[in-house]
Amino acid sequence: MENSNLRTTLFVKKIAMFKEYTDAIRLCTSIPSSKKSILYTSLIYSRFSVFTDASWCNGKAGIAVILVNHEDNTWFYTSKCVSSPSALDAETQAILYGLSWASKLNWKDIVMFSDCQVAISAFAKNVCIPNWRTTHHSYAILDIVKSFSFCNFWPNIGPFTSQRAREEKARQARERIALRVLPSINCTEQLGTRTNGHHHNPRTTSKMPELPEVEAARRAIQENCLGKKIKKSVVADDSIVIDGVSASEFEAALLGKTIVAAHRKGKNLWLQLDSPPFPSFQFGMAGAIYIKGVAVTKYKRSAVKEDDQWPSKYSKVFVELDGGMEFSFTDKRRFAKVRLLKDPASVPPISELGPDALLEPMTDDELVASLSKKKKVAIKALLLTQSFISGIGNWIADEVLYQARIHPEQPAATLSRECCATLNKCIKEVIEKAVEVGADSSQFPSNWIFHSREKKPGEAFIDGNQIEFITSRGRTTAFVPELQKEIGNHAANKVSKQRKQSTRGKGNRDGNADNNVDEPEADEDNNAEATKGKKGRKPQGQRSKKETDGKPSKAGKSRKKKVLSNQKSKKKSK
Repeated sequence: MENSNLRTTLFVKKIAMFKEYTDAIRLCTSIPSSKKSILYTSLIYSRFSVFTDASWCNGKAGIAVILVNHEDNTWFYTSKCVSSPSALDAETQAILYGLSWASKLNWKDIVMFSDCQVAISAFAKNVCIPNWRTTHHSYAILDIVKSFSFCNFWPNIGPFTSQRAREEKARQARERIALRVLPSINCTEQLGTRTNGHHHNPRTTSKMPELPEVEAARRAIQENCLGKKIKKSVVADDSIVIDGVSASEFEAALLGKTIVAAHRKGKNLWLQLDSPPFPSFQFGMAGAIYIKGVAVTKYKRSAVKEDDQWPSKYSKVFVELDGGMEFSFTDKRRFAKVRLLKDPASVPPISELGPDALLEPMTDDELVASLSKKKKVAIKALLLTQSFISGIGNWIADEVLYQARIHPEQPAATLSRECCATLNKCIKEVIEKAVEVGADSSQFPSNWIFHSREKKPGEAFIDGNQIEFITSRGRTTAFVPELQKEIGNHAANKVSKQRKQSTRGKGNRDGNADNNVDEPEADEDNNAEATKGKKGRKPQGQRSKKETDGKPSKAGKSRKKKVLSNQKSKKKSK
């Protein structure tokens, strides 16, 4: 089976799963509050959702996962092919795959969606699926579930549809996904290909192209391709990557043109030809430039083997120059964007970028002024914002913050002038060093935290200090707590909040042990404050005074009776 067919199959599944997610949200928000299901409560009070699905036929299956981060309205999609003895086993593997990703991303409260009723019913009760072929997957799933603070299982199709409707929707999905193409998949080959090209360890963010990698590509083109005429061009018929222009129009626009210069801003590169329009490359997660016979820095997620066909099957734009020189822009994951523009620097996305971290460094005064305006934004989140400063990605942000001894969640506006000057210096030093060695990580200084980013939590150390991994704004973050400490009022407020929570938890445990409730009103106030903290929404079943017409609830009456009985018993004992 051709890769394009597999890609189409899994892309259709992605659309179907994401539609189920939006339908679930629409369904929950359209029904009266008194009838809102536990699904609604789960979606509202969890920060993350995981959608899984599988297509099975003749011992082989394609499994797909969508992970949704409700905090910043982002989502991530991944898929692969597996060997599977049954459709039930395939669905179970998909659930395990989705939970594994959620665990790697350090998500703690999730809602898991799957259209496999047998699996969902079993895992919701914390038991294994009653099928011996899936037992080992079931145990693995239940083990992972224990690591979450909240994990609710729910069917994809929704809680209000009949069994007949479920069966009909499942039948339509099978037809839509075209299961008949799956038997021709070579699962072993696909597993190897998909793992190398389409999956990544969220902690190993150096696999993505950032400013040093894109600059290395620009310099390679500048050194080898300037002044040469384009004799031939082959552009992939891929409307996801090739944006806003057909492949034939793109090829015609390049043919016969001479490459005059290569430019870069942030993680974007464009070629200046002797006349417009100019090709522009937004590298995305796995975009890469390869020049035949020339060593260009490779990063793991884009790596194309040297013994593979040339140009690569992942090539999106292939160019042959006079003199025999050839280069290709490849993208395995199809998150890159290639455009044909008259003036790339004057239109989005390049026109919306902030100053380039290498070419347009801020002065200390400019950085202090810019940070002072961002009162509630964590410093790492701000560094990753390309409209603030362009070119800094996840690993560079972690590196400069470690070198500057700044906690990644420290509010940007609370940094002193001295800290800002140190941060500015570290940004310059880290980026210049990475560019100097052509983004070759083996030549990075040994005292960089970069070299320990791929290690497991608890096993990562630098200079004897342990590295911890947290999730900051949906991105895995490596830092050293011993050296990068939160400071100022922000740190004091955080410590105070943690103490209150621990004291409150201890008080609740003591109260349960004594079975005495001396101050029920205080507990209700605490619950009300916790509820207001979640965007003003109330949990299912909680009613306001207006809804109860001023009458106390049954739960409130029972609590008051307990208090009175306890008080009477104390008086008698005295």
